[in-house]
Amino acid sequence: AVQLEGQVTLYAPRGQYQFMAQRAYLYGEGMLRQQYLALEKQLSAEGLFNQAVKKPLPPFPKTVAVISSPQAAGLQDFLKVMRQRYPICAIRLYPALVQGKQAAVSLCQALQRASCDPGLDAIILCRGGGSMEDLWCFNDPALIRAVYACHIPVVSAIGHEIDHTLCD
Repeated sequence: AVQLEGQVTLYAPRGQYQFMAQRAYLYGEGMLRQQYLALEKQLSAEGLFNQAVKKPLPPFPKTVAVISSPQAAGLQDFLKVMRQRYPICAIRLYPALVQGKQAAVSLCQALQRASCDPGLDAIILCRGGGSMEDLWCFNDPALIRAVYACHIPVVSAIGHEIDHTLCD
């Protein structure tokens, strides 16, 4: 939602009003934020965020899957850190879209493929930062349910410290 500042004029012969906006300010939380909060409430009521059912991470994983776009800068950052800090861990990339209308379906499909891999110790959803709109696919209820149902521990590595998605 926005708050507009400007001037109202009247064209008297036709009785028409016109608003000439001079400034626009964000007002309130906005529709996307409201959708996020409503989804969070709904999925929380279903028990999907219950800490007691989270799967423990293995202390020293041997093989992890990374679900990301091969072109994502966030993936390259992740791989660089893994090579520096934990080079003995094997990484298997499961390509997926990480932005846009088809991204949630693509992420669910990649998660399904990874969950069938018997050699994995953990799965990482990886994407760099972005706007709430850019990261919206990580708030998709189908993806949240797929993460919840996955028998392999799933780690959310999405966005920067200030970014939050329901996958987190």
